[in-house]
Amino acid sequence: MPLLEVLNPGSATPGLRWHKPSGNYIAEIGYHKISHVAADGSISTNRIRTTHYLGDRHSRDEAEQKFAIIKDDWNRCVEEQRKSYDQENAQRRVQGLSPLPRFKPVWPKVTVRHEAGKPKTAKKIAGAESANIRSSTAVAFPKSVLELTIRAARDRYVADLRKRIGLQNGKGINKNTFEKSVQSLDLALALNQTYTRDRRPINVDKRFGELTIGDYETFVQFWCDPRIVSSPRTGQNYVGAFRQMLKRLKVPRPEGFDEVFSLKVPKTRKIARYDPEVLKPLLNCEHERASLFALMCLNLGAYAIDIVRLRFEHITDAEGRPTVNGHYITKPREKTSHQNDFATTHWLWPETKALMEKYKARPNPFGNYFLSKQGAPYHTKTVSGLIEQVIRDSGLSGQFSVKQFRKIGASQIKALAGSDAMHQYKSNALGAADAPYILEDYSILTNALKKFREKLVADGVLNENAIAHVGDHEVPQV
Repeated sequence: MPLLEVLNPGSATPGLRWHKPSGNYIAEIGYHKISHVAADGSISTNRIRTTHYLGDRHSRDEAEQKFAIIKDDWNRCVEEQRKSYDQENAQRRVQGLSPLPRFKPVWPKVTVRHEAGKPKTAKKIAGAESANIRSSTAVAFPKSVLELTIRAARDRYVADLRKRIGLQNGKGINKNTFEKSVQSLDLALALNQTYTRDRRPINVDKRFGELTIGDYETFVQFWCDPRIVSSPRTGQNYVGAFRQMLKRLKVPRPEGFDEVFSLKVPKTRKIARYDPEVLKPLLNCEHERASLFALMCLNLGAYAIDIVRLRFEHITDAEGRPTVNGHYITKPREKTSHQNDFATTHWLWPETKALMEKYKARPNPFGNYFLSKQGAPYHTKTVSGLIEQVIRDSGLSGQFSVKQFRKIGASQIKALAGSDAMHQYKSNALGAADAPYILEDYSILTNALKKFREKLVADGVLNENAIAHVGDHEVPQV
């Protein structure tokens, strides 16, 4: 080998050169982003040339092969990003938004550098500091949240939420809240398997460090578009779910973020008026299980989750003591059970009690009062679905929902017996100042529920004679 080649081992491949200080072949191919996170959480981003270290003096052939592979990868990366850029610009034109900034392709990676006051989690570009690094792209270190893709961040957030199920002292959530939160987030990010729209609100494979205020603006405007969602409240829920994830993960947000995510949705209270002609078909339908669940919703101010999680020990006497064939239900409200440490005692109307006795399950390992005909606990969608079907069959779609039973009940209890009874019916917690001194007297609620039933009977909603036809026998699981 010529002496000159030993001292300066160059390459005939254009773009590949010998770097004497590091003793490596190097090539500058493509660009990457560096995100600088200031102590106050603000972010600035730079786009710089990417230097690849491809091997020492004994690896020229290998370096040339790596060079060709990296070059092809970069060309493919540029092509894919150009296609995505053009598609997004086309969508923005349709929506009347300003075009994206000039096209600047980058490698799908990010380097994060924290200024003084923050832990130093900056990650160096592969090979930039070491002559021995042999990979063609930077090594990914998903420890910093800015290096996570939205999809990966969603998984981290969901795992964090799951750990909080059942915790007390204001640190927890219940299982139903967890499921609803995850559902809203997946719908917001278009991660649900049934998503069929021709475009998506945001690219979930982008890293947070790559997102701009334009990306966030596009996401919010997507869910505020009446052609996408007809209900402003639904759009607000989806935007809120994504924002909550960002907040929980402490993702640094660009300037203007709060303004973009600030939504003004008119608060419309949907409370159905007490109407005997509406309640009659719902509480007296041919499907007895649907009647039972509707009665429990009105009698107890319950939601489907409260019915699903009813247990044998929740059947009590007037003092809240578990009693076989008791005429009361004493249990916490499921929606607030993770933050409240009390149970409410509701008197059961004879109509409710009779159907509960007929359709209760045999003693089972789950301890649940109701089981499906497969012998497993009900799903909330099964219970609410039965009632919703009756609502549709009665021609009340859009006028009535499962939650309206609780609202009608609360309104009637207040009108008949006052605010104290209404708060007990809703299982509201006492104020912080009163809780240490007051022992709830649920006879107030019992008297209110009796007055409410008397009104329902007088208005022909409940039929006292119908109880005899329910039957006293216990039936198998349904």
